[in-house]
Amino acid sequence: MSKEHKAVCVIAWPAGHSRSPLIHNYWIKQHKLDAEYRREAVPPEKFAEFRPQSARATAMSARNITVPHKEAALSLI
Repeated sequence: MSKEHKAVCVIAWPAGHSRSPLIHNYWIKQHKLDAEYRREAVPPEKFAEFRPQSARATAMSARNITVPHKEAALSLI
C-alpha cells in the first residue's frame, strides 16, 4: 500500500451481505482514486481488540460500523 493509497472499511457481523464495498469501490474506480473499500467481519466478542490492535484497522483511513458494534464503539470513546 503506497502512502497515497487509502483504505476504508465497514466493520460488521456478519459482513458478507454488505453491499458497501460494491457501491463505494464503483465510485472509487469512477473517480480514479488510489483507494479501496473492504468488509471486515468482526464477531462482537472480538470488536474491542480489533479496533485498537489490528494492523488492518490501524491502516484504515476511515471505518463504518454497523450493528451490533455501534454500542460497543460508543463505549470505547
